[in-house]
Amino acid sequence: MAGFISVHIDDFTPCLKDNSTGELVDTEVVRIRRSSFLSKYNKQNGWYVNWGSLAKNSEIYALVVKGTVDIQGLVSLQNNSDAKAIYIQWMCSAPQNNKLLTENIKYSGVGGHLFA
Repeated sequence: MAGFISVHIDDFTPCLKDNSTGELVDTEVVRIRRSSFLSKYNKQNGWYVNWGSLAKNSEIYALVVKGTVDIQGLVSLQNNSDAKAIYIQWMCSAPQNNKLLTENIKYSGVGGHLFA
């Protein structure tokens, strides 16, 4: 399956920046293994692909605001042991952080954090 990256490197911050308050919020990266949980993140609601279907052949990581399960972005990684490399298969910001879907993004810095 061909991949896709839909993130915007809009800000380099040590954390995410809440654009309504200017406050910096701490984040965590969490691995998600359950495809049933990921199935609610899909093409129909702004996530570009059914993330549940990606969990079979890749590792999925979520960027969340620390202490919450509020996902701000997702990345799908595939290990290629022959090439001794990890490939980014899919990556996207949450719809509320995606400049292609909304003018008033909730958090800036998501793209940079997903690549880090």
